[in-house]
Amino acid sequence: MNRTLRLLLLPLLYGCSAALYASASQPCAPTDSTPPATRKVEWDVSLLTEGQCRLKHTAAAWNGVLNASLAVPLWQGAQAEAGALATWHVGPQLVDVRQDFSSINAESRAARLVHAGLSQTWKCGLQVFAGLLQADEHYFNTELSGLFTNASYGCYPTLNDNLHINVYPLSSLGLHLQWDLHERLTLRTTLCNGVAADTPREQFRFRPRRDGVILLGSADYCRPSQRDDELPTHYVLGGNVGNHYRTEWGRRHTLCGLWATVEQPLCRTGRLRWNGLLTAAHEFNDPETANSYWNAALAVEHMTRKGGTLALGISRAYYTDGHETDVEATFSFPVSSWLSLQPAVHFITTDGRRSTVAMLRVSLTPFS
Repeated sequence: MNRTLRLLLLPLLYGCSAALYASASQPCAPTDSTPPATRKVEWDVSLLTEGQCRLKHTAAAWNGVLNASLAVPLWQGAQAEAGALATWHVGPQLVDVRQDFSSINAESRAARLVHAGLSQTWKCGLQVFAGLLQADEHYFNTELSGLFTNASYGCYPTLNDNLHINVYPLSSLGLHLQWDLHERLTLRTTLCNGVAADTPREQFRFRPRRDGVILLGSADYCRPSQRDDELPTHYVLGGNVGNHYRTEWGRRHTLCGLWATVEQPLCRTGRLRWNGLLTAAHEFNDPETANSYWNAALAVEHMTRKGGTLALGISRAYYTDGHETDVEATFSFPVSSWLSLQPAVHFITTDGRRSTVAMLRVSLTPFS
């Protein structure tokens, strides 16, 4: 392991070692003193579906995802967790792009198990989860970036295109540690199998020698707004170490990367509230596909009486053999507490080729 790799590993491992130190030096009693027999089983079901159309062409498609999750209390501070999703896609692939314009595009599958394991939480703020998991449960999906439909906002190309990482709709076995140092500051670290999958036969395995491993870590500062219906101030600094098999080399290759995100309220004009987003990510040590990535966005809240948000974002990815830019304009319109509509338009430029995709997303959360 060279000196650069060791230096990048140190901040990632800090979250894990600091959390273990906290559990040893502080009175870490389980966080919930309610007897397991009296605690409730928690469950959630939500639906996302969208229609897509490539403008100036006759091509159209329809897809969606149904999510379900379950948490069953066990002993004090512990619970068993499970999550599954069903996906469908009807129609052709609308455009040949590097960054997927839709964060829910996936092959049709009646059921995928994406989360299954045990979690334990202590009063000192330490939480440990072991089992099947997805990295985007804990990283990347900040509140402002979550407004956009482009998949790169949910996992940066520097990770998703270079590593077989466990993000939607894939998952893998892993260990996740999270430590709430303060009500606004959280450290996270995750170690998982290096090849993610969506079938139980391939998901429930941990083979570091054959599949490699992926290590993620982040420091996350979040200051809530004074109003519950407004976006928070959010700063994230993260890094990754992982490897994948390079066919032309005939062996595994280790990559290291860093990313940083700033989500900052800017100003108010009347009832409108303006927010800015800036993200930068880079992968080191000769990445095979994506070298670097950045996005920048502006979001305006309270466009309607029910809190609609208008957002404009630019997502730019640099590859070893080209580049791509996706300019997205989107409007999130809450119809009720459980129903929202979101039209979006993508202006995509891939190595000089231009295409435009319009879409309408519908979000249903009747049981949340």
